[in-house]
Amino acid sequence: MELTGKTCAIEAFSTDQAVVKTRSEIGPILGAFHQELNKQLSKDGLLIGAAPAGLGQCDFTVEGQFVCIDEGNRAARYFLTFLAGAATVEVEGRLFHGEYPVMDLYAKGVQSIGIFGGSSERMLQTCAAGAAGQIAGQIIEALANR
Repeated sequence: MELTGKTCAIEAFSTDQAVVKTRSEIGPILGAFHQELNKQLSKDGLLIGAAPAGLGQCDFTVEGQFVCIDEGNRAARYFLTFLAGAATVEVEGRLFHGEYPVMDLYAKGVQSIGIFGGSSERMLQTCAAGAAGQIAGQIIEALANR
């Protein structure tokens, strides 16, 4: 399916039921996720907009929630790189065509390497961007096969 000119509304992914294990503000993490998701989907020709009230207003709608935001353990990353302490962002969602569900979405971003164990906030932002890239890839693949 040609995606150029098609509209896609992205509802803000919720953190209401997420397991949040971080001392950092989660706003920048959520921002990194949504910014990367918008960027990746726009790159393939979709017109991205805010989600209108109710499904069915755009060609496609994406909704979802964060499952886990875990900063891991910086000391473990420093001393046991690749073995323990990884930062993780996990999301799940659903893609709709109009009001009809197309597919379930799932992604998990993991970061286990950083200088002196890495900044937990920066690593979580990297994980969020990675998860957004995975979600965008799933969406593009699903729409290309329609």
